[in-house]
Amino acid sequence: MLLAIDVGNTNITFGGYEGEKQVCTFRMTTKQQRTSDEYGISISEMLKLSGYTRESVTGVIIASVVPGIMHSLTSAIEKYFNTKIA
Repeated sequence: MLLAIDVGNTNITFGGYEGEKQVCTFRMTTKQQRTSDEYGISISEMLKLSGYTRESVTGVIIASVVPGIMHSLTSAIEKYFNTKIA
């Protein structure tokens, strides 16, 4: 599954895609004070509630207008989803 992340000033929207089909979606508020562990655990739990595991994520794409959270968010993706952000 490809995990698409759209970081906006108010919310972060997540969408899981298998091919062109969206298979899950969820949101969280955008807070610059979150640590990478908080992001990793929150995203993992929301995936679990949607019926998916961290291991089902094969790639991640991020679009962001909030540069202040990118370090923590990308660190979470690398640590919890074993995916490098280029």
